[in-house]
Amino acid sequence: MLQRRNTPEPTQKVWVTPSIKVMSTPSDEAQAEYYNGTEIAKVITACGVPCELVKQVVAPQVATYHFKLNNVLQITQLKKPLAVVSARVHSSVKQIASRSGDFALEIPTVKRKTVTIQECMLTKTFNEYNRTLRTCLGCSCDNESVVLSVGKMPHILIAGATGSGKSVLLNSMIVSLLYSETPATLRFVMIDPKKVELSKYEGLPHLDCPIVKDHTSAVATLEAVCDEMDRRYNVMAAQGFKKASDMGLPSIVVVIDELADLMLTSKYECEQSIIRIAQLGRAAGIHLIIATQRPTVNVITGLIKSNIPCKIALQTSSIRDSITILDHKGAETLTGMGDALLKLPSQVSEIRFQSAYISDSDIERVVDYWKHNAIK
Repeated sequence: MLQRRNTPEPTQKVWVTPSIKVMSTPSDEAQAEYYNGTEIAKVITACGVPCELVKQVVAPQVATYHFKLNNVLQITQLKKPLAVVSARVHSSVKQIASRSGDFALEIPTVKRKTVTIQECMLTKTFNEYNRTLRTCLGCSCDNESVVLSVGKMPHILIAGATGSGKSVLLNSMIVSLLYSETPATLRFVMIDPKKVELSKYEGLPHLDCPIVKDHTSAVATLEAVCDEMDRRYNVMAAQGFKKASDMGLPSIVVVIDELADLMLTSKYECEQSIIRIAQLGRAAGIHLIIATQRPTVNVITGLIKSNIPCKIALQTSSIRDSITILDHKGAETLTGMGDALLKLPSQVSEIRFQSAYISDSDIERVVDYWKHNAIK
């Protein structure tokens, strides 16, 4: 069984989630610098495809330009003009569908704007999101906060090359969960084979057990989570409930920071436990957030991939890695530094977003709050 931490008696004391003021106030960041959409329209027109700019939306890492064609049939003749535009801006140019015109282009900004977790969590989107286990990912290409419910997903796979921003995204997700849930409603099981990324959360009252840092303990911990899942199903069956939340049981979120290390040493045992949790965990209130910097088929196996419907791809080092995560190419052309694609189980196309940044000092402030000031 998982080693549980004591929680206060609800009749005497209660947990209080932190104020946004617990984190430091971010310094004002300069706005993103981007290319002039009217000039891009002139380049396309000069290449023999007359068009005009109807709208441009500038997100932190990419600007989206919407164009209207004089003759919509000329949309098939855009290959050469787009190659010219790409050469002019010295960057990749992606053609996408447009709701404001006949076609749109996504072009990386000249200078990226930093998106902080504080500004994302202050938005109306985050504060009016009523689902449990809400977590904030960052800012979309429409300049909207990207918020989702871990419980609804019900599991999330994060993958990207070294330096793509995976660890920062994972920390932002954990901290935004700490702003939404108390230890009475959320329990964490954290597995950190690298022994560095999740150690800053040690002592957090949400932890169901100490942070796991070795492979042998990781196998045993995942098996213990499976045992807890079975126990919950037995209790639910005995009392006639279909979901653990209906019984008031806290959700359990299992965070694995580097799946590749576990699969290298204990592939069979870890894969079997992960697949069981992925298949049966939702009703039992048990969810997975798994991250890896080696998105290969040996790490993200077919069974793991098929049982985790929500995927986040950061920049990958190859087309093959992108296909492993998303089933198609595209992640290899992302610009890095938190530029990501979110694949939701309810949508066909991915959502491109810039992941939110959080500093180590702000993580320490939030953890310190929960350790010393959260009980009123």
